[in-house]
Amino acid sequence: MVHTLTSTKAPLEVQVEPLPNDLRLLLKLRDGARATHAVTYSQLTAFSWQRPWSLVPGEVEGITVKAMGPHALLVDAEVSGFHVEDLLSVSRAGLRLRRRWTYRGLEPRSEVVVGTCLPAGEGTREKITLPHVLYNNNPAADPNRLVPHLPREAGYALVVEEHRLPIPGINVEWEVGGEFYALTLLAVPATVTLPGAQPDHAWSLGGVHAGSHLELVSLSGVVALNNEKDVIYGAQNRAFPYPGGGYLTLQRGDVLEKTVVIELHRCEAEGRGFRRLVRVGWEVLRPTARPALGLERAIDLKLNALQSRWREQHGHGGFTWIPDTPAEGNVYNAPPGFLFGWVGQSLRLAWCALAHGLRARDKGWVARGQAVLDCFAAAPQLPEAPGLRYLFCDLQDGEWYAGEWRGRDRISTRMFGEAITNLADCLLLLRRHELPVKQQWRDALDEGARFLASPRRLNEAGIFPIFLTPAGRPADEQIAAGGVACVTALLAAAEVTSDPWLRAQGLELLQRYYAHFARTLERPFSRATLDAACEDKEAGIYFFLAAYRAFVLTGDRVYGEYARLAAEWITTFVYFWDVAFRPGSACAINAFRSTFWPGVSVQNMHLDVFFPAFEVYDLGRRLEDRLLRDVGRGVVQAWTHGIAQRPGHWGFPTRGEQAEQFNHTNYFQGPFTEADWRGSVNRWNPSWIIGLVLQAALRFQEGR
Repeated sequence: MVHTLTSTKAPLEVQVEPLPNDLRLLLKLRDGARATHAVTYSQLTAFSWQRPWSLVPGEVEGITVKAMGPHALLVDAEVSGFHVEDLLSVSRAGLRLRRRWTYRGLEPRSEVVVGTCLPAGEGTREKITLPHVLYNNNPAADPNRLVPHLPREAGYALVVEEHRLPIPGINVEWEVGGEFYALTLLAVPATVTLPGAQPDHAWSLGGVHAGSHLELVSLSGVVALNNEKDVIYGAQNRAFPYPGGGYLTLQRGDVLEKTVVIELHRCEAEGRGFRRLVRVGWEVLRPTARPALGLERAIDLKLNALQSRWREQHGHGGFTWIPDTPAEGNVYNAPPGFLFGWVGQSLRLAWCALAHGLRARDKGWVARGQAVLDCFAAAPQLPEAPGLRYLFCDLQDGEWYAGEWRGRDRISTRMFGEAITNLADCLLLLRRHELPVKQQWRDALDEGARFLASPRRLNEAGIFPIFLTPAGRPADEQIAAGGVACVTALLAAAEVTSDPWLRAQGLELLQRYYAHFARTLERPFSRATLDAACEDKEAGIYFFLAAYRAFVLTGDRVYGEYARLAAEWITTFVYFWDVAFRPGSACAINAFRSTFWPGVSVQNMHLDVFFPAFEVYDLGRRLEDRLLRDVGRGVVQAWTHGIAQRPGHWGFPTRGEQAEQFNHTNYFQGPFTEADWRGSVNRWNPSWIIGLVLQAALRFQEGR
């Protein structure tokens, strides 16, 4: 007898057909194409009995199917020494399997792995998304640096701990007959609590390639990094043995339980499969923000931290990008100074000072913001590149440099684009409040924007390079997304100046970046993080901000859809659930919650605050997209965790300070060890942490 599972809300229908000592599950799309995808129960129920692990299909010795009302089925099976029960149901999110394995062996068994193995379809143009870990095999990653990969090679495995994944799922997209399909396997997070499991034993998730197709797997804890079994990505560009390996030792009667969700989808275009992972994850996990503080309290604390950074030296006033001493957070003894863009964000800090001063009618804060504008306008232009300014004023020697690394041989396009954008936002804020704009501020904006609008700044691909030479020419031919910050700068300057030429230049360049990256995502957003060389959240953020700005400026829905696509892509870095932390760690002691915190990149797997929370929220509001609206609001609420509320809190002497890096998974970055996995913090605290949180909180409070 064939059983059919369906629901009026579900785009998916599932047929369960008996086979000799097996079942066939047929997933059918309820659209015009009526596409199908089949998997047997023995394939779905995989095991391994050895170290290093190697998955084999289950040996089904007996199986029954029973209807549990109109929308659910119970599968009872004896498989490879286990009694396995599966409750199957269909919802808007897809096929949900509530799985329960009971070990029936008479003797204890070690090196055991159980799990779910879902073969994907065979086709071309395959793209795999494993959130925060893998984006189409990470093609932009520097080959000399270790990051995760999963090429199309038979037997190649990439499987990671569940808590490494912001959305605990994997998605694969492929092409058949000119159509693109996507298969998603999402796991509801859980730990294994058995006497034979290691402490805090996490489930794992990833993919094992069969050559012709990918097998999506949710397993009882074993891992693989770049086809090395029992190995994890434990530090920046470094592999480590996984303590315990994730294997189980089982006694008769031991029970494991796991819920997974499977979804088949026909994509609207190439490169869109990952969107289902975001939407299914949201539907299943339903993340909820639990802020540690209200936004007004967070604003007060961040203003205190900002005030502590104020310096007046060498004829300039501004907010230093890093405190003076290691005790305050300058753990690497970096040179304090005024840093525009990147981890300094001095002009974003100026916006915060102006915005707070205007709302509080505090002339002192307004004056500080204006002093930062004066400082940027006074920054020397490069002699061979008028309009291009140095971006770091070193408070030790009073000299100007390209960045905090104190060099002058190259200028970051990302940093300069950020600076011009933030300058424009400051001028728009002053204009909105009918305050005067000094000519030198307007000149700095005009000169910078016209410098960027010249085709001489573009590389052979027709986009901005990662760096410019002192002559204002491309220093590299990388096809990288970091320079899209310059597109946002052009659009922001056009908004201030009402210059149609700048606007047209910005919109044309946005289309080029769309063609290089977003059209198919064959080349995912990458290489915006200056201390990495890989696929990263910040590259997606800068494309999002350019598209969002274009949408707000023009009202053209095309740009709104560009922005929505990028917003969903960067949301794959945002946690939809709360991970557990190592007992005694800073995150455990302070009840830190990971839900809605963003990660960084496929190289830097920690949490940080870099995310356009208000802009994502506002896009969701404008497009009536509840998910994006709630993600943006959730992120700013999540950021209230980790803020020092009193001297000594989180290791900071200054109220309002916040660490740059929260190590939530088996990863560390900097002067740490494996003992710092799962809950430590790096107290390094550059000023962008103040600026991102404070600006978003102020914008949410003001509603703009």
